[in-house]
Formats: sequence, C-alpha cells, structure tokens
Amino acid sequence: MLCEKNVRKEVTIFYNGRVVMSMSGQKNFYEKVYAEVKKIPKGKVATYGQIAGMISTPRAARVVGFALRSLGTNPSAGGRKGVPWQRVINARGMISIENPFVTKVYQAQLLRKEGVEVKEQNGNFFVDLVKFSWNKADFFAREKYRNMHT
Repeated sequence: MLCEKNVRKEVTIFYNGRVVMSMSGQKNFYEKVYAEVKKIPKGKVATYGQIAGMISTPRAARVVGFALRSLGTNPSAGGRKGVPWQRVINARGMISIENPFVTKVYQAQLLRKEGVEVKEQNGNFFVDLVKFSWNKADFFAREKYRNMHT
C-alpha cells in the first residue's frame, strides 16, 4: 500500500518542445494561479505573464491561461472557485480569451461593471495597462526592457 507522503510527485510542462515549468512535490500550479488572481482588486487587471512571474514561473504565461480556462462552465462565478478570471488579459492589454463557454464581449462586460475602461477596436477589446494595471512597477519595467530591445 502506498501512502501519499511516500509518492514522489513531479510535473513537467512543455511548450513547443521547451520546458516552461517543472514542479516537484509543490502545491498544484493551477491552485497557485487561482490564489494569485484572487488578489487582483476590482477595477484592476493583470497580464498572464504577470501572474506567471508572481508565482515564480515567468515563462508559463500560456499555462496561466490554461488554468483560467479550466475553471469550468460557470464563468461568472469563476467556475467553482470564485476566481475573478476576467481580470487577466494579455501583455498588449487585449482581451484574448479562447474559451468555448464565454466570449470576449462577456469578459469586457464584466470588466466594465468593475470600472475598467474597455475600448473596442477592429473587433477586439483593449484595456489601458498604464491606467488599470494591478502591478504598475512590473508593467513599466517590462515596457522599458521591451523598448530597449526592439
């Protein structure tokens, strides 16, 4: 008989043939994502990359998206976990949801209810990250790095 404490738990996540995250015996990655997203206050947004960085997996932005998508079919309640998934958008400030249960229009509506200004442009929805970013210091550091290397 195996006891859980004697079982070695290892998870390695690959994307395009590269390791983006490796965990051994740690709290479930998705649970870490949910805990961090729950910290985002109403009226603010964070990016997938910010959330990944805040849980010490900076190269796992896409996996953060997978975690949020897996919340379930009751999107207004954050699945069964009460996670405010709508507050997470991409690094360009665009709502980039790919979820069969909800639309980007719905995510924009939820953000607007919370006081976030969402602008529609060519069928896409954008949020001003300078104004509504939860962690402005991280946003400005990333922009400075991006501007230096483009």
